[in-house]
Amino acid sequence: MVVKEFLRKNGVNVEMFKPFRRNSPLPRRQLKKTFGGEITTPVPRTSAAIRETLRKKIANGEYRLGEIVAPKTYQKLTLDSDGTLKKECFTVSGRKIPLLEIRKNLLAEHEEMGLVRDHSEAH
Repeated sequence: MVVKEFLRKNGVNVEMFKPFRRNSPLPRRQLKKTFGGEITTPVPRTSAAIRETLRKKIANGEYRLGEIVAPKTYQKLTLDSDGTLKKECFTVSGRKIPLLEIRKNLLAEHEEMGLVRDHSEAH
């Protein structure tokens, strides 16, 4: 403001330094980008689809579940909505793949790759 007053006193036309617009412009918004057409976006698989592919791979023998080991049955008491106690039994067990099966599969894979040439018992 001090400079403006100084210029006015010295006879300088200060109006030529004003901006041309009377009002300040509104901010411009970015246009929303549309998705579709030839562009595809990946969609996560549903749990039902994952479950179905797992069942197929287990049935084909691609995945091995092993044998059930040490099943143990537990009881738990739960409270119903009407306030009565209810006994529920559930079984917890683990799975184990036998070592002989693992060794046979590894031997077959190594023979396919050419790592093992002779696996006879003569040696």
